[in-house]
Amino acid sequence: MFRSIPCNQTSESRRFGRVLLDPPRTGAPGIGQSASRLLAEKVVYVACDPGALARDAAELVSQGFVPTTVRLFDLFPQTRHIEVVMAFARGVA
Repeated sequence: MFRSIPCNQTSESRRFGRVLLDPPRTGAPGIGQSASRLLAEKVVYVACDPGALARDAAELVSQGFVPTTVRLFDLFPQTRHIEVVMAFARGVA
C-alpha cells in the first residue's frame, strides 16, 4: 500500500527535483499533494493498473503537473497485464 511522504521530509524546506513512483496495483492516492509538498518538477509513475494510474494522473494534473510522455510495455505476453510508464512535468504547456 502506498503511504504518503511523512511531513518531516518536507518541513525542512528540502526540494526534490524528481519523484520516481512504482506503487502497488492499488496506486498512490495522495501523490499529487505529496509531489507538490516536495516541490518536485518531474514525476515518473510506473503502473501495473491503468485504472489506478488514471485516477492518480488526474490528481497530479490538479496539482499543476502536465503529462509529457506515456509508454506501454507488454512484459507478460498472452496475459491482460501491461506496465505503463507515464512522465509528468510541472508547468509545461
